[in-house]
Amino acid sequence: MSDQTKPQKKKRGKKKGRAYLGRKILRVLSAAAEALDTFGDFTYNPYPYLYASLGMSYRKEHIDEAVRDLTKKGLVEGNKSEGLRLTSAGADVKKSLYQARQKEWDGKWRVVFFDIPEVQRDIRDGLRFELKKLGFGLWQRSAWVTPFDIAVELNAYLQKQDLSEVVQIVVGERLGELNDREFAAQIWPLNDLNERYARLLTGWAEELKKESTAEERLRAVLAFHDRYLDILASDPQLPPKLLPGHWVGDDARELFKKLKSILTVGKPF
Repeated sequence: MSDQTKPQKKKRGKKKGRAYLGRKILRVLSAAAEALDTFGDFTYNPYPYLYASLGMSYRKEHIDEAVRDLTKKGLVEGNKSEGLRLTSAGADVKKSLYQARQKEWDGKWRVVFFDIPEVQRDIRDGLRFELKKLGFGLWQRSAWVTPFDIAVELNAYLQKQDLSEVVQIVVGERLGELNDREFAAQIWPLNDLNERYARLLTGWAEELKKESTAEERLRAVLAFHDRYLDILASDPQLPPKLLPGHWVGDDARELFKKLKSILTVGKPF
């Protein structure tokens, strides 16, 4: 390997590492926004939070570099004085989902059907990705459902991608032997999610019983933080009427908010 090749590989590795860190930052911002009480709190100064959340693994200047990369790509905007937020590429969807989830469920399901041939796999995969992002769950092959009224956001995507003629949207109430809660449990792994939330809370309760140093406790906070984000990534955050009995996801959310505020002010214990 020549001397000229080595620096190029090192540079590519650095860019790849920064891109990975950037994805982690987006994930932290998205999850933090999901856990806030009001969408107005979406815009806040997360830098102390980012440093506390990621600082055990990354240097402060590397976090700043990754944020600058995300800004150049148009994925985040703002600065340390104004606060940092996701751009319309993600924030519009977050806002629509947040608003939909705060409303009383109207008891209706939105079902999307489509028939896109194999030769247009990229288009089909793109639509599936968008449906997941909007909170849809796969019911049957090429049939996706959600209880949330987000027709405006979905139609905007379909028109942009010129898919309005091949995608059908049906809105209505269910009829059948299964009730809506049982139906939701068939679409999303709600019982598994509830068990994961319960194990997370149990683990934290056991952690508090230990005699730990401040540094050890901080590491435990960050471990809880990462595990919560992993679970949240799979949680469709359905209306209460569709959730299993004894749902503990809300308890985990409240604890996440508490620990996030501790990380933000920089005083864990």
